[in-house]
Amino acid sequence: PSFGLVLNSPNGLRSPQAKARINNLASALSTAVGRNGVDVNAFTSGLRATLSNLGDSGMSPNEAKVEVLLEALTAALQLLSSSTLGAVDTTSIGLTSNSVSKAVAQALA
Repeated sequence: PSFGLVLNSPNGLRSPQAKARINNLASALSTAVGRNGVDVNAFTSGLRATLSNLGDSGMSPNEAKVEVLLEALTAALQLLSSSTLGAVDTTSIGLTSNSVSKAVAQALA
């Protein structure tokens, strides 16, 4: 699916419904991310709930997968923009990317 089609969907990233889903995802992310990295189960749960909500909205499965990733990115950026950041510990990037990969794979399977 094209990004334009997903973005301009009645339930897409610019919709009021998306704001509620992003809020829920941001909450799930804030719970999932901690000193020990990313809790795959908590992140997967948030992604699955969003994907289910999108499926119920009539969005095609492929469009919903693109939308859930856009909403997850938006939620992560919202968390970052409302946080006070210090030095970023880059030593655990591999662990974080593996956790995100597992969560996305489980949620979109």
